[in-house]
Amino acid sequence: MTTWTNDAHKCLEAYLNQVNALLQGQSVDTAEVVDDLRNHVTNLADGSGNSLITEPDLQRILATLGSPVEVAHSWTGKDPADPWTEPYLDKPWTEPDATPSRNSSTKWIALPIVAGVLVTLGIAFMVWEQRPGRGQDYSIRVSPPSDSRATVAASNPLYLAGDWHSVDFVEHVENFKPGAKFFTGDLFLKELHCLENGDTSLPVTWKDGWITDKQSQIRAQYEVKTLNGEIYLFWPWLSGDVTTRGQQPKYYVLKRGAVSPEPAQQLATPDSAPTIPPSNAMYLAGVWRSVDFVDRAERFTPGAKAFPGDLFLKELRCFENGATSLPVTWKDGWITDKQSQIRARYEVKTLNGQVYLFLPWLSGDVTIRGQQPKYYVLQKTSN
Repeated sequence: MTTWTNDAHKCLEAYLNQVNALLQGQSVDTAEVVDDLRNHVTNLADGSGNSLITEPDLQRILATLGSPVEVAHSWTGKDPADPWTEPYLDKPWTEPDATPSRNSSTKWIALPIVAGVLVTLGIAFMVWEQRPGRGQDYSIRVSPPSDSRATVAASNPLYLAGDWHSVDFVEHVENFKPGAKFFTGDLFLKELHCLENGDTSLPVTWKDGWITDKQSQIRAQYEVKTLNGEIYLFWPWLSGDVTTRGQQPKYYVLKRGAVSPEPAQQLATPDSAPTIPPSNAMYLAGVWRSVDFVDRAERFTPGAKAFPGDLFLKELRCFENGATSLPVTWKDGWITDKQSQIRARYEVKTLNGQVYLFLPWLSGDVTIRGQQPKYYVLQKTSN
């Protein structure tokens, strides 16, 4: 069962309160929308693999749905270019009155609300009918923009393999101009790592010009272009607006970095520290006790703890068949997150006569935002 911190609960209520305030006076059932959102976020939290949901964890989940204004727009059909008035943003959340008035004017007010609910239910039914397995390909195709500049062929199987660094976030591909950032805020997705086998550092796969969301199996078309001598990837962002409500995706624009098939950095091994060969099937089997948590492997010094607080992970049990006491598996120098299938390289070193495991911590920053992992350092206690 997933446990939430008080700050996470407050963060969710603040988000729902703002959505509720924005929807007041609109032709939707506000209470139903808020309940649906709360249930959806709860389900996402339960499926995140985290036993404890903190405020940062929740903020990452909410970011996949969009801002309260974007959510409100999706339910009302309000033109995104038409801003909400400030009083709506500050309006406190109050429970809707469940007792209808019996005067004649109320009946006319209720009609658009009922119509809005029926339309919403109709859209939800159509999305449900078109889900994978119903015989239809629920795909979002992005027409390639007319551009005389060179475009990298999407049919090349090595086309995306390597590192990509986010430079912008745009509504349409043609909005992007090299050197002029379109998005005004901080970019949520910092970087993306793509493997030759089609896996990525996000819960999506890529192949022949398409990305596929692993959970919903919804697809969207990506593009790679060469602009002013630089290679850019236009990556459709499969947020809840796309996978749940069928809207067209917006795009992260990422610039090509290092061409490498693996998403995680490999730890440098000190000359004085022999490393146990990761090909040995018995390599991790046994019990490991946590001694430190570091940003990089070279930060660890035996006998001098770098992390100031209590360690969240106390110990790790690894079994010969590759299973562990965490929702990850291990094999040949790699750990794999069971839910997202994202991999990262681990190492075992002998330092001052003791055997230590450097275990990449696959938090939401790694599996959702594509950041490089930090490391738990664990000492071998028994086989």
